[in-house]
Amino acid sequence: MNGRRSHTRPTLVDVAEIAGVSFKTVSRVVNGVATVDPVLAERVREAAAEIGYRPNQMAAALKSGSSTAMIGLVIKDISNEFYAAITQGTAEVAAERGVQLITASSPE
Repeated sequence: MNGRRSHTRPTLVDVAEIAGVSFKTVSRVVNGVATVDPVLAERVREAAAEIGYRPNQMAAALKSGSSTAMIGLVIKDISNEFYAAITQGTAEVAAERGVQLITASSPE
């Protein structure tokens, strides 16, 4: 695994390690800053594509201070067909509207 940390979603650090550049260089490429050498920028884009890196939209919105559309859904028993259907329907409608859905379960 070339020394990469093991996690499910690739990060800027992972892209930097593969491209052989600094974290900051990857950040500049991802954010479209024009000061990065075109050859380096292409190497970063190739590394990002290789590992399936995608920017985290929620993190970007939080960092920029812009608002994020988010709702929470707390379900008693997700294994219950009734509650599972509610969760699925809510997730579909939220996705259609570009809203982040956060789900949790609770015994009460």
